[in-house]
Amino acid sequence: MSTTTREELKARIYKVTIPIDGKTHIISLQPRQFLSVGNQHGSVVMWFEANINQEPEERGFRVFLTGEELPELCKYIGTTSFDTPEISPFVAHLYQVPIEKPKGW
Repeated sequence: MSTTTREELKARIYKVTIPIDGKTHIISLQPRQFLSVGNQHGSVVMWFEANINQEPEERGFRVFLTGEELPELCKYIGTTSFDTPEISPFVAHLYQVPIEKPKGW
């Protein structure tokens, strides 16, 4: 029998913006489930469900364009396409990537 209470299960939905710049972005979050990936104002956005009573963890995220090489041990989150007059049509793929910590970290 589980001892989890209703209070321990509280969650919220959050949105995070990840720029399309070829860099890994470190974000502190406490994801319970990734929900969706989309785009707003020329950037990739990710929605996720998170436990509100859990300590956040640092995780790395990076946007890759079609044809780019992926690092080892990355985890696919989602894909979105951009097709607006301001931006040429292209597809962006969001991955969770390992965080490279400096030596002596």
